Amino acid sequence: MEMSVDYLNFLVCDLGFDCIRHFIIFNEPDGNWASTDGDYDLWRSMAQRFDAEMARYPDLQRKVSLAAPDVVMSYKNPASEYDTAGWVARSAQDLGAQIGIYDVHAYPGQHEVRSGAYAEKLRRIRAEVPAGKKLIFGEAGPGGGFQAGALLSIGVVLSRLIMGDHASFNISVKNSLVLAGVGTFIYAATGWLAMLNGGNFLDYSYLPFKAEHTNELHALGILFIEIGVTICVMMTILNILDAVVERGDENGSAK
Repeated sequence: MEMSVDYLNFLVCDLGFDCIRHFIIFNEPDGNWASTDGDYDLWRSMAQRFDAEMARYPDLQRKVSLAAPDVVMSYKNPASEYDTAGWVARSAQDLGAQIGIYDVHAYPGQHEVRSGAYAEKLRRIRAEVPAGKKLIFGEAGPGGGFQAGALLSIGVVLSRLIMGDHASFNISVKNSLVLAGVGTFIYAATGWLAMLNGGNFLDYSYLPFKAEHTNELHALGILFIEIGVTICVMMTILNILDAVVERGDENGSAK
């Protein structure tokens, strides 16, 4: 705890990183995958200890507040006394002065959104947030496949520019075409699996895998499609660049 606060103070006050305005002390403390295993009192004591450590640095405490409780919507750990709204309500009651912004994680399925159940859950949670405070999504159906694919393709291009024909991190035109199709297939197959199991296309709740909670299926489905998107985007960019270079070679305008 002391080391975390010391380093946070170093970043914010010593180095002047004014982009850091809130700090999450624990990821998804309500989950059965977390070391807290849904124990609200344990998490609260950790938050209070962290705040007490921050008091050693008045300037840090003035600049940075807690983001909490960082729990998962549409999930209730059997070992926990509270659901998502309950966690928000209790944290507002016990740590209202220390929490600068309230955050939750959301991975809604298509049916949950279209039926209005998701909006109703969100309204219930928002009602527990004190007036004047904001509620944000710390996680909301993560993506990043396009960015990852673009960055990986840039890595290949840089390898080619630096190493030329001897580049070890390289992909041939033939292989990139095949892999672009593989990435597209992974994306589409994830949607088809949900449909074959009775759901809509890309409705992760219907993926035919064993999971204790639909959130786990959502995370798995998102992982599959983002892998597919990453591969497809990376290979498509390389295909486009290779085509441009080939056209330039034919016209004598590229080396």
